[in-house]
Amino acid sequence: MDKAPHPGWAREVYFHLAKLMRRRRCAQGQEFLRLSGFPDFGKPVTVTSPNSVDRVAGHAFSDRRITEVVPGKIYVLSGFEFTEYYFVVSEDGRS
Repeated sequence: MDKAPHPGWAREVYFHLAKLMRRRRCAQGQEFLRLSGFPDFGKPVTVTSPNSVDRVAGHAFSDRRITEVVPGKIYVLSGFEFTEYYFVVSEDGRS
């Protein structure tokens, strides 16, 4: 999905606003709970992070990208498996 914010995030925001309102004994809490889509406060914890697991692509800790650290000389490959890979281009640019 290339739209932000993802609808699942708003759901969590409404849920936690409802929890805050419940602590303050505010009637608006029930409306936030309704907007969240959860029936009550007994839901499992949702963890949102840039981690991903895919059967074909494997595990990634961040978005996949190549960054030019030193222009034309040093590059870093991020988001593949458990590490970052650095590449240094030789003086003649062939290696």
